Formats: sequence, structure tokens, C-alpha cells
Amino acid sequence: MPQLHRDAEAANIHLHIVCTRTDGRLTPQQIRETVKHWQEASLWFCGLSDFGRLLLQDFRQHGLPEERFHQEIFSLR
Repeated sequence: MPQLHRDAEAANIHLHIVCTRTDGRLTPQQIRETVKHWQEASLWFCGLSDFGRLLLQDFRQHGLPEERFHQEIFSLR
């Protein structure tokens, strides 16, 4: 088991890795389908600001309380 997975398991974090090249682009629907109890989870996002806004908007529309969505956003120059 790779170290990242061991570290996540030790921290009681359910880690899901999606590789665009092999898995396609990540969508809010994929997250909802993969994370069984997503409405009770805290979702953490680090990535481009436009995608972060899309995720937040989608999850809010599907009932996720805004305080359960955490993000660190950045922009490419």
C-alpha cells in the first residue's frame, strides 16, 4: 500500500484519487456516487477557482451545508 494511502487511513480519511488521463474528468455527480454519505461528510477541494465554484454550487443545490465544503483555490497564470 502506498504511503499516501497509509497516511490517509491512519488519519481516518477516506481517500479517493481520480486521474483525468485514465478516469476522465471529475464531476460532482461522480463524487456523490462514490462518497456514500457525502451529505454528512466534509469535502475538501484544492484546485482551480472555477471548478471549486462549480463544485460548491452543485453540492449546495443537492443539500450539502456550505460549512462542510472547504477549499483552497488558485489560478493559473
